[in-house]
Amino acid sequence: MGDQGEFSPDAPLYNAPLPNVGSEGGICFGSNSLEDKNIGQTWQLFLDSPFTSHHSNGKSKSQPDDVRRLLVSLREKALPAI
Repeated sequence: MGDQGEFSPDAPLYNAPLPNVGSEGGICFGSNSLEDKNIGQTWQLFLDSPFTSHHSNGKSKSQPDDVRRLLVSLREKALPAI
């Protein structure tokens, strides 16, 4: 396996611990249409869409029932107080 930051085909690949992403890697786009979208548009659609409860459990040790709670707490810690 390569050094950190270096690409290696032998490096382990982990599932994204995000809601709307299934354990097999499938993404739930809900009612959003992917028709006529390129990869950049599809990625942006995923990032801009609200995360639902689909596939939100079992992805966090601290929040096993819903990883969205962990993501919200991380966002609150990262953003400066206004």
